[in-house]
Amino acid sequence: MSKLAEKVQKELIQAIDNDELVLPTLPEVALKVREAAEDPDISIPQLSKVIGNDAALTARIIKVVKQPAAAHQQGNHRPANGR
Repeated sequence: MSKLAEKVQKELIQAIDNDELVLPTLPEVALKVREAAEDPDISIPQLSKVIGNDAALTARIIKVVKQPAAAHQQGNHRPANGR
């Protein structure tokens, strides 16, 4: 990857992590994701494919998933009962 591409990638990731970049999710995509998530017969790969069709949604999900992992690495985790 070129230095310029690396710089752009780093800045985008930082902007997303800091909630400085908000990418809209189209209503059609949100509806498709909701329908897929409510389908009891959908597989994880199929649901991932539906979610992966929207970059904004994918970025938000990755951010949400990373937060508990980051807190755990920093020692800021609590047991499930909250104590």
